[in-house]
Amino acid sequence: MLKKILFAILVITTVFFYSSCSKYEEGPFFSFATKKGRVTNSWKQTEFNGSPTIDDVVWIFESNGNFKVEYNGTPNVNPAKWSFEDSKAVISVYYEQDDVTIEYVIVRLTSNEMWLDQKVGSNFVRIKFEKKK
Repeated sequence: MLKKILFAILVITTVFFYSSCSKYEEGPFFSFATKKGRVTNSWKQTEFNGSPTIDDVVWIFESNGNFKVEYNGTPNVNPAKWSFEDSKAVISVYYEQDDVTIEYVIVRLTSNEMWLDQKVGSNFVRIKFEKKK
């Protein structure tokens, strides 16, 4: 009887552990915060394709789906909406005025750090962010 109980606990623990593991290449491995809760924030761009970002670029993901970009404190006037795609592995940004959607593959998503890959032609460009303080 004890063996059956221990086996059941092991199965339940394994299922819980693997169901809550990260799907992102660079982690985190585990997080109590939801993916939407981690994305919804103001993110300061720190790196673009391996080079430090010189200007003050901030991406703002709002919980209602609105998306804005600020360049040196000036907001972009093109309204946009963001959403998750592909089981929350991709962030899709739809720019209303241009009728264009850009998709970003989430590589890393923690409470303080986000890395996105954008496909440009046959290559990917990596954009790194830190949570704006």
